[in-house]
Amino acid sequence: MKKLSKIEQYAILHMLEKNKTEQEISHDLKLDFESVKRFVEKNQSIDTSKNINVKSSKVTSKDLMISQTSVKGNKSVSIMTKEASQVNDEFKKNLPPTVSRTAKNSIHRPNGK
Repeated sequence: MKKLSKIEQYAILHMLEKNKTEQEISHDLKLDFESVKRFVEKNQSIDTSKNINVKSSKVTSKDLMISQTSVKGNKSVSIMTKEASQVNDEFKKNLPPTVSRTAKNSIHRPNGK
């Protein structure tokens, strides 16, 4: 019996969710049946179907941006992700159209309104 890698463990958990048997998993992943069986028994106590109470809050585009650099570990740069861009676009759709101050002074209204 060998120690399973993280990738193999995630694959086993995913296949268990798809209702595959331990025998099918060991055959598909070309793993020792005893290793798969031991992993399943060890992780069977973890119930993934439990309802977890999560506070739902309004997600802003800033929450979805990458803001910590991998090399230095500082937060001097933010990177816009695709999801952050989509959230930002949806937010902008709901805003009323605005006119800048310089453009507002350039608009001629003959009735004085």
